[in-house]
Amino acid sequence: MIILMVLLAISLLYLLVVVWKYKKIIRRQADELIKIRLSDNFIDDITGTYNSKSIEHVIEDRLLFARQKNLSVSFLLVDIDNFKRVNDAFGITKGDLVLRQLATVFAGELRGDDRLIRYRMGDEFLVIAINATGINAAKALGNRLKERVETFDWSIPPFQLNFNITISVGVTEYDGRSTSNITLQQAERALKSAKTKRNCVVLEKNGDFIPW
Repeated sequence: MIILMVLLAISLLYLLVVVWKYKKIIRRQADELIKIRLSDNFIDDITGTYNSKSIEHVIEDRLLFARQKNLSVSFLLVDIDNFKRVNDAFGITKGDLVLRQLATVFAGELRGDDRLIRYRMGDEFLVIAINATGINAAKALGNRLKERVETFDWSIPPFQLNFNITISVGVTEYDGRSTSNITLQQAERALKSAKTKRNCVVLEKNGDFIPW
């Protein structure tokens, strides 16, 4: 009887080891698959940022990371003011150059844990910002993005624009209870409020819209 119990315990232990190894292999394969999907399908050809197809994956990944590190997550939705006039006056090719430069400017202000997404394949960008101080850090980031774009010299080659470019920014913080879709909708409403004035940052907080 004792020998049988020992053999049973050894068999169970062996089974647990096999299952653990199998899960580890599957997890590694899943990570590799994600990397393949990111490289093939989730990168925007024009800006080099994540594209709109990646939003669900990127948000889920960042929310999980923030929970593990006990950090805050903020969404910043950025829109180029009057971007249509760039395409109308100089053509789509130059418009693409402007989008690429803006992505470079934005990326220069982000931290390693943040993510930048070209939103809806147009002239909007979504920033998923990870920080320890919550909405205050997100507001400061929104202002840095605005100021960097506002002070960039768009008259230099290859842009050679005869007007400045500005952005509007809507900022909100993920509260840990609602869905990410609701948080995105809040950021969209904040951006809509910002675009009534343009070249400004608007914070959405508890349903209120606060210019910053």
